[in-house]
Amino acid sequence: MKIQKPKLNPDLMKAVDFIKLLREERDNEIDLEQVHINGAEFIGEDFCGARFENVLFERCRFSECSFEKAYFSDVVFANCDFSNSNMNYGYFNRCEFSMNKALGATFTEACMKDVSITESNFKYSNFNKMKMDAVELKDSSFESAYLTECKIKNLYCNNTEFLNASFFRTPLKGINFTKSNITGLVVSMEGVELKGAIVDLYQAAELAKLLGVVIQ
Repeated sequence: MKIQKPKLNPDLMKAVDFIKLLREERDNEIDLEQVHINGAEFIGEDFCGARFENVLFERCRFSECSFEKAYFSDVVFANCDFSNSNMNYGYFNRCEFSMNKALGATFTEACMKDVSITESNFKYSNFNKMKMDAVELKDSSFESAYLTECKIKNLYCNNTEFLNASFFRTPLKGINFTKSNITGLVVSMEGVELKGAIVDLYQAAELAKLLGVVIQ
């Protein structure tokens, strides 16, 4: 599956005072762009509606911050922590998440297009009603995450942890789970979400139990 990578400028400006820079950009109603933000740490900050283009976030910590309705295009998040932050209604286009932590973060009704997530921990995160198109999940954990009522196209999973994750009312047709762990997957009683999902024999036996099928 071909995913467009971020078109990141190699000569980004290093941000000294991220908050000041962001406020200046928002006051002038222009995007924050062409910036390298390294080692920033914020708790409970409000970044609602902010727009980021061609930005590298590196070793940043955003604890319980709000990025509601924020826009990210050609953005790389490297070794960052977004635990318990609000990403609801956000838009992510050509973005990379590498070695990130986002425990309990919320992405309700957000949109991801051409996004890769590698070596990251999204345990307990909420992706309710998210739209995904051309998204790669690799060597990452979505244990006990909520991927409910999502609209998914072109999702690629490789060594992804979905232990006890909920896909309630999320159609999984065409998604290949054979290289991932889907033990304890949560779906509706009828299991309609599983129609057309690609699994191996062991996974099929586990999923059959959800439907009340006894295999001898």
